[in-house]
Amino acid sequence: MQEVSVKNVVATFKLNKKLDVEKLHKAFKKESTCNKNVFRKKVVVLRSKKPKMSFLIYGTGSVVCTGAGSIKDAKESGRYLTKRFRDVGINVRLSKPVEIQNIVASADLNTKINLRKISIENTEIEYEPEQFPAAIWRLPNNVTALLFQSGKIICAGSKNTEDIVGAVEMLKNKIVME
Repeated sequence: MQEVSVKNVVATFKLNKKLDVEKLHKAFKKESTCNKNVFRKKVVVLRSKKPKMSFLIYGTGSVVCTGAGSIKDAKESGRYLTKRFRDVGINVRLSKPVEIQNIVASADLNTKINLRKISIENTEIEYEPEQFPAAIWRLPNNVTALLFQSGKIICAGSKNTEDIVGAVEMLKNKIVME
């Protein structure tokens, strides 16, 4: 099986009440930024160093966690954030569980790929080398793969690693075995 390395996990969850984003920003002044105009809603961006993640925290209580280096960290992000809030006197809990939205992972086929050749042989591949150095392959299981000439692959779009591993195996069989 091909080694797939998770690079970024995006997760969402909902807190049980509305939040005062200015109060949150003041409570986490050293590690947050506040912008009232982001996405036309009030939002605080809180960056944690350990585990390394960023949280977009909306006044509605909705939270987007980005940058988690593992599915485990992403799934625990809700518990981590509610504990951090309680530490500064903001009593909240999850009203909707943490849900994985996207996983970005990489793999290496350990062989060079002739991108022009595979794009001609496979109509589902987009390859415009003048615009972008990778071929883009949108797979049926919602995984999008960026294929580089070096043999490296970046996959995104899945909510689970099984789909990504399956996509990499399929690509390996289709590309390397041809």
